[in-house]
This record gives sequence, C-alpha cells and structure tokens, in this order.
Amino acid sequence: MAVVRTARSTPPWALIIFVVLWVLSTTVAVLLYLHVGKTQRTVITESRKLHEIILPSEMQSPMIQTMLANANDRHSVVGMLLSGIDALESQMIGHVSKQPIPELTSISGPAAQALHQAHLSDKSLVAAVTELTATVQSQQARMKHLESRLKGQRASFATAQTTFNDNIVTISQKLKSAHQEIAKLRRNLTAANGNLASQAKVFQQQISAGQQKSVQDLETQVVKNQQLKQNLASLKLTAADLRKQLAGFKAPSEGAGAILSQAEGKIIAVGPGENQVFINLGRAQKVPIGLTFAVYNPQLGVGSGISGGGKGSIVVTHVGRFASVCRINHVHAGQSIFTGDLISNPVFQKKGRQFHFYVYGDFAVNGNNVATAQGRLEIVRLIKKWGGILDHRLTSQTDFLVLGAEPASPTLTGAAAALPQNQALIAAREAEQSKYNQLETEAQRLSVPILNANRFLAMIGYYNPPLLHR
Repeated sequence: MAVVRTARSTPPWALIIFVVLWVLSTTVAVLLYLHVGKTQRTVITESRKLHEIILPSEMQSPMIQTMLANANDRHSVVGMLLSGIDALESQMIGHVSKQPIPELTSISGPAAQALHQAHLSDKSLVAAVTELTATVQSQQARMKHLESRLKGQRASFATAQTTFNDNIVTISQKLKSAHQEIAKLRRNLTAANGNLASQAKVFQQQISAGQQKSVQDLETQVVKNQQLKQNLASLKLTAADLRKQLAGFKAPSEGAGAILSQAEGKIIAVGPGENQVFINLGRAQKVPIGLTFAVYNPQLGVGSGISGGGKGSIVVTHVGRFASVCRINHVHAGQSIFTGDLISNPVFQKKGRQFHFYVYGDFAVNGNNVATAQGRLEIVRLIKKWGGILDHRLTSQTDFLVLGAEPASPTLTGAAAALPQNQALIAAREAEQSKYNQLETEAQRLSVPILNANRFLAMIGYYNPPLLHR
C-alpha cells in the first residue's frame, strides 16, 4: 500500500535554534574578536614590556603557558559555542555528531565570566541566553508533544487510508456491477429497437395495404356516386314529367274549368225573412251546420267580386235531406242576393273529393285586423271540419297553399336591437320571412295555387269586414 507523506505542520525548531546560536556566537565572536584584537595589541605591548622584564627562560613557566593555552581552548565560551554549532549542523544534514551538543546553561557561566574578565556588561547577554534557553526547552517539549500527536495522526491517517482503500474496492465493485447492468440494458434496448423496427415495418405494410384498399374503395365509391348522380338526374327528369302529367290531371286554378271557378250549389229560394235563404245542398251531400259559402252573380261566375268573395256570404243553420237553410252573413254595399245565385267554398266538395291544403303564417279572424297564431289554428280547424286534408309539408300532391299575413320585420333600432331577447326576436322573424319566400317559390315550381289570407277567407265566406275591405 502506498504511503502518502504530508508536509511538515510544525516549525523547524532545529533550524531556528541553529540560527539563534549562530547569531549569538557570531555576536560574541565579534565582540571577543574586537576585544582580543585590543588585547593582542595590549599583549604585544605588554609582551615587549614583559620581554624587557622577563627573561625568555621564564616564558616557559607552566603558569604562563597555561594562560596562553586558554586563548584557544575548546572549553572556552567561543569554543563551546562553536562546538554546539558544529553539532547542530551535523544533525541538520543528517550526520551523527561525535560530540554531544553542550547545554546552554553550561555556556552561560563561562560566558559571563569571560565577559566579566573582558570588562564587558554580561547582564543583557546572560538574560537573553537564559531566556533563549528557556524558550528552547519549551519548544523542545512542544516538539515532543507534536511528535506524539503526529504519531497519532499518522495512525489515524493509516486507518483512514485503509478505509479509503476499502471504499475504493467497494465502489469499484459497485461500478463494475453498474457497468454490467448498463450493458444488459443496452442489449435489451437494442433488442427492443429491433422489435420496434419490425413492428413498424409490419404496420407500414398494413398501412400501405389499407391505403391501397381505401383508394380502391374510394374509386368504387366515386363510380357509385357517378351512377347515383346519373340516376338522380334521371329521377328528376321523371319527376318533372310526372309533375307535368299530374298538372294535366289537376283542374286548372284559373279559367272556366278552374277549381276555384266551380260552384258547389245555388240559392233555390229567398226566405220570407230578410236574412234567410235556401240552398240545394243537404245531408245527402254531407253539409255540416256552420259551413259558410260565398255568394256569386251567375253572370260573373265564381271568384268574382272583392278578393273573389262575390256578393257576400251565408252560413248553414239547418240541414235537410236535399236542402238547407242559411243565414245571410254579409252583403257588400250595392249588392243583393237573389234566387239562382251561385255558392262556393273551396274546402267543401259535394262530390266527395278531398282537397289538400298547406297552411302557413298568422291569420286575422276576429275582426280586429290583427293576425295571430290563434287565427291560424282556427283556419286549420275549419278546413278539417269541412272535409279538407292538411299537409305537413308542401308537395306536388298539395292542392292549395294558404298563406297568412306576411311576417312583419321588427322595428327595433339602436340599443333596443342590441338586447339579447330582441336579437332572438329579430332572428325568428327573419327565419319566418325566409320560409315564407321559399314556400312561394316552391309552390310556383310545383304549380300549386296560392291563396293569401284575404282571398281564402273571402272565398270560404268567412265574414271579416276589416279584412275584406282592406
């Protein structure tokens, strides 16, 4: 297992001590050098004096030789400092020193003595050396403590390194498993893509087949549509021919032989009363009580007079077997009813034929000239009562189209026309007008006679003075 070395986390105390000792020794050496120089000059001067006083043989005395030897002794202050510096240098560069590092306490005494002998103040230097000694001892103790902590940290680091390596192994195993799973998913994805491509190809083939079939079906439908169009055109032509043939069978609406020109009976007598007449129609012809007729001058024919209403109108009050009693409902100004006058009602047919009617619009039947939907219901009731047939839509089988009053356009402007309820009313009136116009056009196309409200009410003898004199 690889060992990771970390950078030193504590100050280089050995180097600091070395520098401090080197500075101190240099300072002391300089001071001593200066003093020694002065001393040497003094010694030379004194030696000259000594040689003048002491003989050469006396220079060899032990005391004098001892004094001279002390100047270069390794046990002097300078020597001890130099020895300490050499020992520190050896330890810093990794060499084993042959001599132990002298204790600073052992240097301070001789240094103080040497300074004293040199007549120099030793208080500050001794205090500095003493303080330095204490600091060095404190730092040495701190270094031991830090070395102990470093051992513990190295042990923790070794444990963490082991844990890290174990985690690396675990992560590598998980990574390997993940790579295997990814490879498996890729294989599955490749297979799925292959299946998808195959299905897409099958779907494309099915779509192509379906498109071809759709095109064939469309072509077949187009052919059928063409045939249907041809058949429809043929049927339209056939219908047109049938309408022409039917129109030939129908009695014309105008002229001598027209339906509306034919009388159903006549007045056979005028009663003793002023308002009573007799007609030649009774139960044998299924005449109902309440049936009204319009009365016509025989010389002018049916359909003459105001709105085709002739001289006036009568209503059946009593029905006999072959004749009926009628009351005169109304006679136009300047007219009189005589025996032999013709009577007609386009709804009633004595021969039993039933006419088809299509009724649309509102009618005024109450004499107030106000057309209402209730008036239309009254017209429908009379047609049914008198034997007519009501059609739910206008067809070629319809004999008469009976149109009420034309729908009136709402007279709303400005803000009133913008109200929602009024807009609905306007839309309804516009729809009614549109249908009214369509019915007129369709009746003309189908050759169906059109009876407006005025003419229809006049020809059935329905008395309504405001309407008839409009």
